[in-house]
Amino acid sequence: MIVMGVFLMIVAWRMAKESKGWAARLMVGGAFLPCFGYAILIPMYEAGMIERFHPVAHLHDPATAMGWHAVNLVVMNAGWLAFGLGLGLLALAALRLLREKKSWGGSMMAYGAVALLIARIYVLLAPHVVDNDFLIAVGPIGISLMMALPPILLSFGLAGVVWGLWGHEKWLKEKY
Repeated sequence: MIVMGVFLMIVAWRMAKESKGWAARLMVGGAFLPCFGYAILIPMYEAGMIERFHPVAHLHDPATAMGWHAVNLVVMNAGWLAFGLGLGLLALAALRLLREKKSWGGSMMAYGAVALLIARIYVLLAPHVVDNDFLIAVGPIGISLMMALPPILLSFGLAGVVWGLWGHEKWLKEKY
């Protein structure tokens, strides 16, 4: 988890280091929050340094546990939301690169950003759409596909963004 959080921050910083607009700020800020959550908060929970909040648990200090629980929820959810908005704006910029400059890297960045956004929307909407009747209707193969879809989309999406960024930089060096 720590490596994933740090890698997310490095990739976001690398993608936005020469950008000056709101897309870059949203993406880097959004990547920083999950990075903080994955690299610091979750390991502290796992090490027992922060008490987990549970409504029926007997906690040493319930107010502190509730406060850290709120921080964790805000950091992780707001971070992924801001990162997703930044990626959406990046996808728009990549589509503009594709149209104006005919950059194949721009198209790969756009495809990757769209795959990441679809995965995020799927993760947000699935708990509200999927119920027991739906799970019975799709069967075990459908359930397996539903479980595999988000990691596949996230993996290919991040790979597409990174590959597109690399390809666009290579294209710029060759052209200019």
